[in-house]
Amino acid sequence: MKQIETYIINLKRSVNRKNFIWGETDKYPFLNRELIEAIDGRLLSEEELNMQFDRKHFENIYARSPFPGEIGCTLSHLKCYQKLLDSDEAVALILEDDIHFLHEQDTKYLLQDATRILENAPATLLYLQPPLLCWRFGRKQIGRGYSIYSMWNGLGSAMYLINRKGAEKILSCKRPYWLADHYELFRLKGVHIRTIYPTFATIDENIAENSDISMNVDVRLPRNLRGFYYRARIWIIKQVPFILKCLGLLKLVR
Repeated sequence: MKQIETYIINLKRSVNRKNFIWGETDKYPFLNRELIEAIDGRLLSEEELNMQFDRKHFENIYARSPFPGEIGCTLSHLKCYQKLLDSDEAVALILEDDIHFLHEQDTKYLLQDATRILENAPATLLYLQPPLLCWRFGRKQIGRGYSIYSMWNGLGSAMYLINRKGAEKILSCKRPYWLADHYELFRLKGVHIRTIYPTFATIDENIAENSDISMNVDVRLPRNLRGFYYRARIWIIKQVPFILKCLGLLKLVR
């Protein structure tokens, strides 16, 4: 049985959360688990924050300053992507330490099948939590009543598969400036965003109540004209040509 490279993000001091996720994943011996020590943005100095994260670019997108915990969360996920690229593996499963699998037999089947699909796929991130929005058309049935859909957006970054090409595209930026779950932005970078539905994993609310990695603050809409302008410009430059291409009209654009 092929092993799946699995990176589990956990703050060193969060022993209870580590024990929880280790017990949750013990049921799946095909997961080649490695504990990744999360970066706590609250412990980084101003110099370290500015060196590792582009806060000004973040403010242009989100029209607010990033929380240190959000910076640490993004950097922790990028740490996993670099681990994947440093390995010989084609795909990695990324887990935060509060994920709960709903159906043991389905989980085993879906993770192995999805990993095989991503090995030969273009740059792809396969979201494994409940999605916010996904397209109704273009789905790919993978058995047992589950299908892979193109996802428009999701909330959270607790569980997903990513292949090497996807990790390379996201890491191509010198300094990150995004939230760890900004899937719209990843799509603009050329990463295909997919999801599996129905959902077979979710957040364990009892563990997630006291989140240590980020503040779980959902601030997506710009609060001023500058933020609106930035997002509108990105849409016009990137998304409109993408839509025209899908419609077969891009050849008319000069």
